[in-house]
Amino acid sequence: MTIVHSLEELDGAPSGVTIGTFDGVHRGHQLLLEKTIARARELGVQAGVVTFEPIPAMVLRPDRFPGRICSAEEKLALLSAAGPDVIAVISFDRELSLQTPELFMSNLDRAFGIKEFWVGEGFALGKDRAGNVDRLTEIGRELGFGVNVLKRVTDGEIVISSSAIRTAIVGGDVAQAAHLLGRPFR
Repeated sequence: MTIVHSLEELDGAPSGVTIGTFDGVHRGHQLLLEKTIARARELGVQAGVVTFEPIPAMVLRPDRFPGRICSAEEKLALLSAAGPDVIAVISFDRELSLQTPELFMSNLDRAFGIKEFWVGEGFALGKDRAGNVDRLTEIGRELGFGVNVLKRVTDGEIVISSSAIRTAIVGGDVAQAAHLLGRPFR
C-alpha cells in the first residue's frame, strides 16, 4: 500500500477511486471503501482513496466546525486498514476550494487513470460545491469513466454521517457515536 501527498506522485495506473473527507471512517465510509476496493479487484485495477487534510470545514468554516472525530493519523490508519492500494492525501486550502470540479477531476483522472469513481450520495466538490453527483457523472462521461453513487447508509431513522457522530459526541452520547462509527470512540 502506498500513501502519497501529491497527485504528481502518481503514474496514472488504471484505478477504481473513491473520495471523501472520511472523518471518523464511520460505517457509511467503510461500506463505500469496501465497495470501491471490491469493484477495483473485479476490474483488475488498483484501488485508490483520495482524502483531504486538513478537513475542508476546518479551512472554510473554522468558526462553525465543532471538531474532528479522529486525528489525521488515526484516519490514515483506518483508511489503510480497509486495504486500498493507494491513498492520496490532498492538502486542502482556500486555493483548492476555488478550483472547478472539471479541473480537479481532470487532474485526478490524470493521476489515477480512473476507470470507476465512487462517491457517497451527498458528496460534492469544487467551488460552491458545484461538483455534485450529477455534475461528477457528466464529467465522468466526458473523461471516460463511470461514477457510482452509494446511497446514504442509515441505522433506523438515523443517517450515518460524520455530522451525526459529532452531534452524539458533543451531546455526551459516546455509545451512539461508537454505534455509528462501528467501533469505540476514543
